[in-house]
Amino acid sequence: MTRESNSVFYDERLHEMLRYKRPHKSKSEAQWIERFIMPYDPTNVDDMALVVTVLHPDGRTPHTLFSCHTDTVHRTEGYQRAKFHRATQTYFKADGEPLGADDAAGAWLMLEMIDAGVPGCYFFHRAEECGGLGSSHIAKQYPDVLYKFKRAIAFDRRGSTSVITHQGWGRCCSDIFAQALADALNDNEHNIYEPDDTGVFTDTANYTHIIPECTNISCGYLNEHTGNETLHLPTLFHLRDSCLTIDWEALPTDRDPQVNDYKDYSWARGGSYYKQTTDNDYSLYGMTKAEMFDMAYTDPETFVMLVRNELFGEPIESAKYASSDYGYDEFMYK
Repeated sequence: MTRESNSVFYDERLHEMLRYKRPHKSKSEAQWIERFIMPYDPTNVDDMALVVTVLHPDGRTPHTLFSCHTDTVHRTEGYQRAKFHRATQTYFKADGEPLGADDAAGAWLMLEMIDAGVPGCYFFHRAEECGGLGSSHIAKQYPDVLYKFKRAIAFDRRGSTSVITHQGWGRCCSDIFAQALADALNDNEHNIYEPDDTGVFTDTANYTHIIPECTNISCGYLNEHTGNETLHLPTLFHLRDSCLTIDWEALPTDRDPQVNDYKDYSWARGGSYYKQTTDNDYSLYGMTKAEMFDMAYTDPETFVMLVRNELFGEPIESAKYASSDYGYDEFMYK
């Protein structure tokens, strides 16, 4: 049940979705999936993604992939109490743990779109917070399934204005596509979306070599991965209203996924620490890709801090020197 009364936004399903702490493969993640996703009879892709397809009214298969993820960065499983600040219409917590709006907000939004019959293939990815393991597996094992898509749109970005054009090491969508999508979102007078090249990572980054236009959209949370995480409901609800009316299939396709367009971070770090070693092999403080994924899973706070300092901060020699002095609590990962 969704209601807007006296300018206060509320949705019962969203409220319930925020009650679960969902580390990957935890019992509470499984319960969350069973309660909210399984009623839609999704296709289970190797336990790495749950996919719900909404066809066009005439039976055509859509060329748009929508993306979110089911896991959170909580270190413990179980239930939690999400608090609501009525004056700011913002969810928060007061126990020092993340709220989990990353990515309950995106999952809720996609369910709303499915309920409204918006054509698309809806991927509820597993293990995004472990280094995008679910989407990485799909990209490697089922590329033929992905080639049919012209665009992959994640709802997994902090803030209220971003249409991400770059993730991690390079471009993920064209400026033409990003501007067209921002313009479509801004048909709602409450939205102020614009192309943004400061993305880091979400699942659609693993599809950029296959799908031409891959992006990530702000859906109202801030300070994700920290005890200061919040979710601003007006941002999320206005985004939902826009997503229900956009003609997603009419968005332009301009980017060639076979052309590598790497972002130059030399302005931040002189290009010395964070470097591309081959087309698909990257180094962060000398770590291999496998080592980076392992750290992202076993010690996400340190991993995120390393990425943050690589892109925006001062150089540090190794993880053992990372500390709260580098402002982890202020860093917004996606």
